[in-house]
Amino acid sequence: MPSDYLLKAVNALLSGYDAVTAVWKGYYITDNAISRLLKFMYDVYNEVFIRGRFLSGGFPAITGNNLVIWREVLNSINGFCECTGEDLDLSIRLRSRGYKVGLIDSDVYSEVPSTYLAFKKQFSRWLFNSIWNMKHNLRLLLMSNDATIWEKVDGVLWMLQFPSMSFAALSILTTVVLSVIGVLIPPIPILLLEALNAIVTLPLTIILWLISGGIGYKAWDFLVNAAKSALLAALMSFPMLIYSIESLITDEWEWTPTPKGYLTRRYSFLRGGLIHELSIILMLITVMIILILNNQLLTTFYIASILAILLYGFRLVIPRR
Repeated sequence: MPSDYLLKAVNALLSGYDAVTAVWKGYYITDNAISRLLKFMYDVYNEVFIRGRFLSGGFPAITGNNLVIWREVLNSINGFCECTGEDLDLSIRLRSRGYKVGLIDSDVYSEVPSTYLAFKKQFSRWLFNSIWNMKHNLRLLLMSNDATIWEKVDGVLWMLQFPSMSFAALSILTTVVLSVIGVLIPPIPILLLEALNAIVTLPLTIILWLISGGIGYKAWDFLVNAAKSALLAALMSFPMLIYSIESLITDEWEWTPTPKGYLTRRYSFLRGGLIHELSIILMLITVMIILILNNQLLTTFYIASILAILLYGFRLVIPRR
């Protein structure tokens, strides 16, 4: 934390806020492709997803790695929940009761994971936290008389941001199944969703590019890291689809700290860390062979392109000396 963090936080509380937080960015101890990529992602994306929300009057989400709150305010909402997603749960309970949450002008730095498996463990916990809060706190937020309509809409978007990682896998699997049964043109709802995705992605990419330049990243660095981020998202979307389904079914989730720093030097395929990713690649290879034998060349080309993306993603996430 910066040396003036607490001073700014207390001044904000004294000026009328009930709780405050700050944008967090990344740093790493182990210098490798994954840690550098995650630092870029947190540095740039959090400017939009955290600072952008406060600037636009959206849902004021508190980040779990920094929070300053009046003790009487915390007591009035019965303290922290007995759950893993306590930061999001706290944000919802504060705003649903009309408490004012602010963002101070400081950057807090948090160590990023240095391996793909560690990042996947961290992201899966965030995904579970989002779905847990959607199951238990969505009604509380939507029925609040103190939260604005935009805050309610944006709060739902916040809860969907991690589960939405699985939409890429769902889209790919849906397209493959439809193609195998002979439906080459996706149904209208899927086409509309893809068009909406393209419409949203373009301006968001431009905004992220402008922000990255403002915090010290060159244009080429942004393009390379944005492409790597997309590869990482595509590869991780399949396990996240499994975790999303599991999180919808059960509230039981093993909470483990994210492996960071020198604790993540051991990397083993034998412990099942990449079982989901390897399974989907084997499945796609099998389907592609069947399609080739049945002369369905168009679908074969589509699956081959998806395989190429996933295999290149493997090249990114497998550590090399």
